[in-house]
Amino acid sequence: MKIKCFFAFWGVACLSLLVFLGTAGADIPNHFKSTDGDSNFIQVGGALNDGWYFGVFDYGDLNNRHDLLVGNRGSSSAQFKITGSEGSYTLTVTSGPFYYGESDPRNSINIGPTPDFAFYFTNTPEVDTDFHITSLGGSNYLFESSEGGSVTGADLTAVPIPGSSALLLSGLIGLVALGSRRKNKE
Repeated sequence: MKIKCFFAFWGVACLSLLVFLGTAGADIPNHFKSTDGDSNFIQVGGALNDGWYFGVFDYGDLNNRHDLLVGNRGSSSAQFKITGSEGSYTLTVTSGPFYYGESDPRNSINIGPTPDFAFYFTNTPEVDTDFHITSLGGSNYLFESSEGGSVTGADLTAVPIPGSSALLLSGLIGLVALGSRRKNKE
């Protein structure tokens, strides 16, 4: 009887997770890749609160970041590109209020072995990486921080947590249940 309750609980939990993943499509994880490497565009419509800046960092490594991608300078915009190949990628700002000119090392950060990156708002020392991101259609996104305002971005690809992970988990639970039933029959 205990085994049946255990598997009934896990079955309900997996179904709940599948429903949650299916309904969470409006919010997009703060985890991106470049769609074409060279036309990633960020626009601030004068929406950043005083003292706040919007930046980009190597996904998973907040210490490796470009603090001043765009800042509170009225209506600002910036562009950046991703270059490199597997094992070593670089994110380089190519235009914007904090673009330092061609070949200046302050324009670039090494984002590691994959082209993944994420965004943040900062009002040093405070950093906000967990904010509302919604799709505006296609490869266009809206970034909204309750503290730092809002920014739109284009030509990005969100990297979601795959819904297939929940299906894999439920399949494994099913295999364990099947093995348990066989063992009980013997």
